[in-house]
This record gives sequence, C-alpha cells and structure tokens, in this order.
Amino acid sequence: MSGHREAPPLERILAGALRSVPSIESLGDACPAGVLVTDATGRCVYANPRVQELLGLTAAELARDGFAAAIEPADRPAIEDEFALAVANAAEWQGEFRCKRRDGTVVTVAMRSVPLGRPDGGVTGHIAAVEDVSLRNRLYAKLTALIETSRILLDTPRLGAVLPAAVQVARTLIAADGYALWRLHDGADWRVVESNGVSPAFAAAAVPSRDSTYAHLEVPLAVNDVTAVTTLANRQAAYAAEGVRALLAVPLNIRGSWSGSLAFYYRSVQHFDHIRMETAAALGNLCAVAISTAELYEEQLAQRQRLERAHRQSTFLARAGVILGSSLDYEATLRDVAALAVPDVADWCAVDIADDEGHLKRLGTAHIDPAKVEFGGYVFLTGEPSVGPQRPFPLRVGRRLERHPGQSGDRPRPPLTGDPCTKVGDPCIAVLAPTITTCPSG
Repeated sequence: MSGHREAPPLERILAGALRSVPSIESLGDACPAGVLVTDATGRCVYANPRVQELLGLTAAELARDGFAAAIEPADRPAIEDEFALAVANAAEWQGEFRCKRRDGTVVTVAMRSVPLGRPDGGVTGHIAAVEDVSLRNRLYAKLTALIETSRILLDTPRLGAVLPAAVQVARTLIAADGYALWRLHDGADWRVVESNGVSPAFAAAAVPSRDSTYAHLEVPLAVNDVTAVTTLANRQAAYAAEGVRALLAVPLNIRGSWSGSLAFYYRSVQHFDHIRMETAAALGNLCAVAISTAELYEEQLAQRQRLERAHRQSTFLARAGVILGSSLDYEATLRDVAALAVPDVADWCAVDIADDEGHLKRLGTAHIDPAKVEFGGYVFLTGEPSVGPQRPFPLRVGRRLERHPGQSGDRPRPPLTGDPCTKVGDPCIAVLAPTITTCPSG
C-alpha cells in the first residue's frame, strides 16, 4: 500500500543537513532561499546572501542588531516578543512581517525557524528559512478584491448602476490616471459610456470601428508607450491632448460578442507585470457578465412593461366599450370614461364637448391626485384665431403643457397640436400620459 507524505519544510531539511556538511557556510551560501542561523540566545551567527538581500541588512548588521532591525516599526514589537519566547523555550516558530529596505521598497517575508539540537538533547541555536511572500500576498489581496467586486457588480441588475460600479471597482483594483468603459454602438463606432479621470472632450469622442484597435481585441492589450505603437496612429492626437503615455485595454465579451472594452490610461510610461494583466483580465470577465446580465434584465423589464401597458389599454378599451354602450346619456357615459382612464392609462383625463355655437363644455375631469381635480377644470381647448372661435383640438399624448404667449391669469393652456375635431359637437378627450413631468401645479 503506497501513500503520499508531505515534504518536510526547508528549515528542517537544513537542520538535518548541517549534521553532514563541513560548515554552515558551504550549505547556506549555495541555498537559493534565505537562511538565518542564531545561537542559543537568539543572536545571529550566520546569514546567507539571499537573506541579506531580503532583509536589506549586511551580515555584520544582522550579527550586531539582529533581524528585528529590518522589521517595519508597526510589526516589530509583536515579532520580537514571539521570537524571544520561542528561543527561550527552544521551540519552533513562524511569522510574517514587512521589511523596508534601504532603497525604499517594502517586502513581506515569512520566517520559519526550528531548534538546532545536540546529540545529548541540548539546543545550540535556531536555523530559519526566510522567503519573500509579497507576491503571494498581493495575489491573495487581488483575489479577495475580485470576490468583492463580483458582489458589487451583481448586486443590482440595472444597467445604470452597473456601469458606474464597473469603473469604481476598476479604480479600487488597478491604479491608473484615467478609466473609460467603451461600448460598440450599432457596429459603427466606439463610444465611452462611463469614465473617470479623463476630460469631457476625451470621453465624448466617437472612434469608428474600422479604425479602432478594440475591434480586433480578444485578449488584454498592454501598451507601455503609446507613442511607439503604430497601430494606435489614429488615436495619437487624442492621447497627446489628454497626456496619455500608456494604456491597458481589456476586451469585454458581452452576450457572445466583443462589444466592449475597459481601458486604463496612464500619463507616464508603464511596465505591466503579469499580476496587473491577470487582474485586469479577471475584472473584464466580471464586468462583461454583469453588463450582459443587466442588459438582459433591462430587455425583459421593457418587454414586461410593454405587455402590461397593452393589457391595461385593452382592458380600458373593453370596459370603455361597455360603458359607452350602457346608456344613451352620452354626458354621463363620457364622464365615466374619463374616470375609467385614471390611473390605468393616464394620470389625468378631461372630456370637453362643443355646443352648436362652438363653445366648449367640460363634461368630466379625473386626476390621479384628488386634490388636483380642480386644476383639470382650468385647462380648456381653443383654436387659434384663424381656425375659428373656440374650435376644439385633441391633445397629442405625451406633450407638455405650455402657457399661451398672450394668456393672462393663472390658467395654463395646452399646445395646439394634432388634428382638429371634425365638426362641432364632437367630444374631445384630453389625456395627459404618465410621461408628462412638467405639468404645472394647480
């Protein structure tokens, strides 16, 4: 029966190897990992070249001050206490801390130490393996941020909220001077639908699809210096005006087609590492999924609204037909029709009829707000002087109320649009649809 045993950690391998090599220097100097050895009191007695590079201290400085001198002040007290306790108890120890080196760079290192034993069971010191875990921590932080990004992007199905959220999470994940979310419109040109950190003129540009590099993207495009890339010649003037020197463009596969791009702009030459590239690609996938979901939701919502509107209209017409055929009293039936129209097909409905002399008579008024029913009584339909005195016109649905230039008083007058009623005595139903937002208050 066979099985798999986990490989022992590096510090244990080093501790065992020391028993069979002439000196610690011959082993440590050849080791690609950082190796640090202390005596029984915790004082450093050996540091190989790699650990000196990681900690930013020379062997002499480590022997004099210990490795604690390399630790960032915020991390130092806890690490010193933990390591001192391990030395005092001849115990194993591991920890992570940040080191700020002489060149100003900060790295995160992991250190794991084990006691060095004598044949009689005593302890002569500790040997530690030291490695740079900055990359691992960066990847973990990016992964955590991407998980949070997916929650933010999928938190709302509305496209108007998804687009700003996509740019916002891009700012959180990848540092840049400007951001733009581009979409392909009708297969003809590319336009910015959301942006941050770029000028209004840059965001208002429309780039013909045939001239756009985005049209041929299926993988992220990293341009360290835009002035050195001939394929961007048609955009050089725009980049120069905006001060763009480098860019990272991530294609978005939205509902099966490459119809979007998330672009990061920089005002200095860049060198894009694989972490930034992979993070941008993962973000692009999340944005594409969120936008696809939002667009499908918007389409389904619009379809549902159309069906509901058609149902309301058909129901209104059926019920209106019943009312109109239920009585010979046309004034009463038309008043009932006005009341029926609100609120299913309109916010406000008024019915006027012209008598034999052409004067209008209001038969009925209904308003979604009972307090504004009186306002409906102020609105009446008149023709222009050339048409004839008080000749009625039906209002076109969806038009705003406007004040007549020569009108005095507080009574608003609707615009005279649409075909005039055919003859005196025709009823005229003025319906203000829900799209009206500028209707003056009564």
